[in-house]
Amino acid sequence: MYIIYIIMLKNSNKNLKRSFLMMRHGESIWNQDSIFTGWSDIPLTNKGIKHAMSMGKILNTNKLFPKIIFTSSLDRTLQTSKILLSELNDNKNNSIGLEQSWRLNEKHYGYLNGIKRNEIRDHFGQEFTSEMRKSYSMFPPVVDKESVKNNYPIFKNIYYDLHPQGESKKMMLRRILPYWYETILPCIKLDMLPLICTHKHTARVIMKHIKQIPDEDFHSYELPENKILLLTLNNEGFLSNEEMIKY
Repeated sequence: MYIIYIIMLKNSNKNLKRSFLMMRHGESIWNQDSIFTGWSDIPLTNKGIKHAMSMGKILNTNKLFPKIIFTSSLDRTLQTSKILLSELNDNKNNSIGLEQSWRLNEKHYGYLNGIKRNEIRDHFGQEFTSEMRKSYSMFPPVVDKESVKNNYPIFKNIYYDLHPQGESKKMMLRRILPYWYETILPCIKLDMLPLICTHKHTARVIMKHIKQIPDEDFHSYELPENKILLLTLNNEGFLSNEEMIKY
């Protein structure tokens, strides 16, 4: 379940000019237990910790040294990022910055956060459960704003009106793109090789954007497991070539 993406903006060849890395965090306890995690703050399993260490070693082996790591506000991505930093710093790359943003958070599953998938299947049915995980526009059952404010301490630095009570992946992309254009993309253009350590559905909607996947086709788009993806974009900034590297 651990994935790292290498996304190249144009004609970078071996020097990785105008490129960035994107990876999913290591396995969390709720991933292991098949629970809808969303914006809940859940730590990594021992397996997830080992995955993060392995990914750091792969970055070292391939001489892929980011100047900055962008991560979400959630512990599982921060924990993964700190493990990566430790592995990369062992190779004397000790000037790597780290920045967190709630805009890179996983999908907020609203009322479904913290519930096991089999319980959701029993209550709502298999079709609903599958659609909730894959659909681009489907909205989950929502929670009230006071519940969001009280149950999710990561909101403490977010303006109250922006607290989602649940969101579709379409809404996710809307919240991600301002951060993409204002913060991440400038680092890419400066050849800083930024690394985005994020979540499955955050990565899916970013890929939707750069691959220009139509809304109606997003449902069937899945990220490949246990692969390093080498993705090249054309001059307009959209994907023109895709390679997969096993690890």
